[in-house]
Amino acid sequence: MKNLLLTMITVLAFVLLTSFSLSIITIHTTEKQAISEKLEIPENVKTILDNSCLQCHGEDGKFKAKMKWNFENMLEFDDSKLISKLSKIEDEVSEGKMPPKKYVKKNPEHKLSKDDIEVIVNWASSTAEELSKN
Repeated sequence: MKNLLLTMITVLAFVLLTSFSLSIITIHTTEKQAISEKLEIPENVKTILDNSCLQCHGEDGKFKAKMKWNFENMLEFDDSKLISKLSKIEDEVSEGKMPPKKYVKKNPEHKLSKDDIEVIVNWASSTAEELSKN
């Protein structure tokens, strides 16, 4: 009898914890989906980011660069932080600070062309502007 009661309590606790965990996951997933819907990254921008940015600022990026900006974390930012980060991207890229000259010297295939710079700057600017309207 004691074992049966203990088993029932364990099962009940497991069911409650599992359903609570699933609801948290659902809420987090729903929030990410809502943010990803308002943060559209066109294919041409993704291509440029893949070629020239994500080696350092992606999930497998270098520690310092990844800590400053990790594209994988964009969906976790609220609007104001995302607008700030997009403005920073716009400034850094338009001023020729990203990717860094030292990195480009070692990896010339990752250099941004003038067209690439224009695409990234316009995307960051227009996305930040659109987010600020919300």
